[in-house]
Amino acid sequence: MTSIMDPVFAPLLRLPPVAAIAIISLIISVLISIVYKFFTDQKKMHALKDELKDMQKEFKKHKDNPSKLKSLNSRMMQVNMDYMSHSFKAMMITLIPVIIMFSWLNAHLAYMPIEPDQAFTTTMVFKGNNINGMAAIDVPEGVEILGDKEVEVNDGKAHWVLKGKTGEYRLEYTYDNQVFERDVLISPELEYAPVRQPINKDSVKEIRIDNQPSKPLQIGSIKLSVIWTYVLFSLVFSMVTRKAFGLA
Repeated sequence: MTSIMDPVFAPLLRLPPVAAIAIISLIISVLISIVYKFFTDQKKMHALKDELKDMQKEFKKHKDNPSKLKSLNSRMMQVNMDYMSHSFKAMMITLIPVIIMFSWLNAHLAYMPIEPDQAFTTTMVFKGNNINGMAAIDVPEGVEILGDKEVEVNDGKAHWVLKGKTGEYRLEYTYDNQVFERDVLISPELEYAPVRQPINKDSVKEIRIDNQPSKPLQIGSIKLSVIWTYVLFSLVFSMVTRKAFGLA
């Protein structure tokens, strides 16, 4: 699914990740606002929203009247349900592009790429911490093992440190006379192979390439992941675009 989006959004990968995420968030916010504009009865939605505001004022006015509050609460629940039902169709339409974009962001920007001649770790994860023995890795030409080819399994994991030249390579892992394969992508561009590859065969759970998570936005001492950066931009742009389109 993410490959469908590559021709459209691939040029954004030339930008700093935070700029790419901001642009994607703006595009999605505009698309969502357009859908809500044309797939909802905005006159009805505004009326329901105004009614909710009036009832909130009534809540404050009758805060010492339990019977009145009960009646208001019942009515407010009904109005909220009515509001949600009017926006349900638009919400379902916009859900699809949002899911696609989350997948695309995860595939291209959630982790830092492994650059040429940069040391990186790959990990074989086993089903349980009580598994022991020796595991080995074989690498093709262009990839170098920084350490031992054969390592001991500790706490249900076996780790190797590698580095290599630009390219896509297939690594071979051996444990208990069984061979498991997975690919690694080494590139100066914003691209990488899937970090986790499920195996779920015999005692092996998965094989990881331990790319570092991307933290494209820093606010003070807090570094935000790609998803939280997207959420933050989306909240800001959604408020702006909803106001621009006059949405309830």
